[in-house]
Amino acid sequence: MKALEINDLTVRSEAYPIVEGLNLSADEGETVVINGPSPLSRQLLRVIGGLTAPARGSVLIYGQPARYALIRGLVQLIEGPHGTEPVSICPVLLLWNFPVPTVIPPQQVLVIAPPFIKSDLITIGNVNKWINVKAV
Repeated sequence: MKALEINDLTVRSEAYPIVEGLNLSADEGETVVINGPSPLSRQLLRVIGGLTAPARGSVLIYGQPARYALIRGLVQLIEGPHGTEPVSICPVLLLWNFPVPTVIPPQQVLVIAPPFIKSDLITIGNVNKWINVKAV
């Protein structure tokens, strides 16, 4: 079972698409980076985390719809900056404007959206997948 599955996802900002028809899956231990303007990437994270509904498509976290995964504690969105606040060991962790942790548990899926406070830690070598969002 995939830790994170995104199927035919369309997210809109008002009438304009942020992403259209996005398909992506992530296994435990993978890091996904959302590349694009900060407000749009934040909106996409909120959909992935089950806080808002997509215009179309689905997000599954360990086979559960994102909203149920949120209620069950399988996914958490942390919005920063928060200084030295500890990072959650939640199975799927979504970070927006938060320092990238130097140690990531091997079973945790990490989805990071800009701005990267510690951008030097984001390298091609430790990022498994990229999502590009459109400027409105």
